[in-house]
Amino acid sequence: MMKKETEFLAVIYGLYDPREPDHVRYIGWTKLGCRHRRMIYHIREVKKSGSDDPRALWFKALWKDGVKPKMKTLDKAVITKSKVYELEKEWICKMASDGHILCNISNNPTFKGIKYWQMFNEGQTLYPSPFPIINAVVSQLVAIREYF
Repeated sequence: MMKKETEFLAVIYGLYDPREPDHVRYIGWTKLGCRHRRMIYHIREVKKSGSDDPRALWFKALWKDGVKPKMKTLDKAVITKSKVYELEKEWICKMASDGHILCNISNNPTFKGIKYWQMFNEGQTLYPSPFPIINAVVSQLVAIREYF
């Protein structure tokens, strides 16, 4: 007998520069009531890792200007963990197609483990793939690299 996945209330959130509140730079998900904890995790991860992924570069550019990223709720859903990744992917696709320059480099299983940060660092503009989201994300990463 297969165990049924537990549903929970998930929040899809967007991180943005408070100077540009209509432009989302990162999309993620967390459980309801954990938004503050999730933001702290992002900050600690960037500070401790010394990472140079697009999200870290964006955070560091904000901090250099004395600005902290803000978080806003984009969507809420009662959902299972396996389905929340699909919802997150839908939001990433939607926001990318609406022109938002996103910093997402997720290891999310829906992205098939592609190492976006490697393509970003190599300056690739196109990745041969049947998935249009991959080409869109790589193009977004190149735009971020040029921005910073």
